[in-house]
Amino acid sequence: MRKIIITISIILIIIITGFLIYLFLDSDSNIDFKIVDLLTDDSKDGELGVVAENKINILSQEDVLGYSINPATKNIYIINELGEIKKNTGSDSEKISSQKIEGINKVKSSEDGRKIMIKFNYPNQPFFSIYNTNDNNWTPLPKNTISADWHPENSNEIIYLNNNNLKILDLKKGSSRSILNIHLTGSELSWVTPSEVIAIDRPTTKYISNAWLINLSTKKINKVVSGNGLMINQKGSWRLTSAFNKKDGGIFNLINSEINKIVVNFDFKTLASKCVINQNIFYCAIPNQIPSNTSLPDDYLNREFISNDVIKSFTIDDDNQSIKTSSLYNGSDNIDAIDLKIIDNKLYFINRFNRKLYSLTLATDTKEMTEEEEEEEEEEGVDEEVVKEASQ
Repeated sequence: MRKIIITISIILIIIITGFLIYLFLDSDSNIDFKIVDLLTDDSKDGELGVVAENKINILSQEDVLGYSINPATKNIYIINELGEIKKNTGSDSEKISSQKIEGINKVKSSEDGRKIMIKFNYPNQPFFSIYNTNDNNWTPLPKNTISADWHPENSNEIIYLNNNNLKILDLKKGSSRSILNIHLTGSELSWVTPSEVIAIDRPTTKYISNAWLINLSTKKINKVVSGNGLMINQKGSWRLTSAFNKKDGGIFNLINSEINKIVVNFDFKTLASKCVINQNIFYCAIPNQIPSNTSLPDDYLNREFISNDVIKSFTIDDDNQSIKTSSLYNGSDNIDAIDLKIIDNKLYFINRFNRKLYSLTLATDTKEMTEEEEEEEEEEGVDEEVVKEASQ
């Protein structure tokens, strides 16, 4: 009898173990798969104040509405409050466009940093125009354009909404081709992969916004997420989503868009627009404190709430089984970072407190760059520009 009981127990253990293994391996059943408990923090708070003080720099002498950086030459182009464009040369700046633009609402640079798209005439009907830093020429987008964004890899193509049509403009050829007839009044476009575009409603807590994924090849449209105060920031297969509501405060999470799985539900809150994704690393400016009566993102977008940020990096390992987080800046000064960009080993952003352009030097794989190495890198960038101009 005892042997029978032991045998039955062993069989039950094997069955239960097999069932648990099946649940673990069957990823399709884990729609809300999370690895938030595997987060590791390698930051050292005791050293953070000193490190941050040595890393952060102000790059602009005047207020900045937007900027673009050429990764090859390291040239920085800023758009000031008058709408003029200047090439930042460190302690000085050279005006390269005297065209004054009123009501600038958004500035987007191409992937190579050589072209700048400016949305203006806010709050009236928007206009869009493209500035080419190579030839100093302007190219207006067609009238009645509602929204537009750059191709994620090809800086000669722009996707835009125009009269209920989704079109792609080829800047090199100077012609547009129609992609899809679609009615998306007020939506913002984000060209996230060469074959996919996200159209998202304006973010507000007053109503539920929707985000639609448009496949440019198949012409299929799928709703990817809905929520109050919805914001999305995606590059490649990584998607950061933020949404806010009065009931539970909202969410901020990371999604692997290739398999449409939640990788992490973070326990802090920030806007997806206050982050930048760089391959398997993303960087976020995170409010130190959000008052309980704050309505996000409305109060932030209306400048009724100014954030005092800390800045952190999040590294996703190769097998997506853990995320390492590191503190880069501890919020010792008044920093409210927007329009974040990564170029080489530097994080660039505009500080809403003073509208100046900043850079934060990031550590390299083995050590941080010395001042001599940074000067050598800047000189190499200048040399490349001189050689290029001489060859033209």
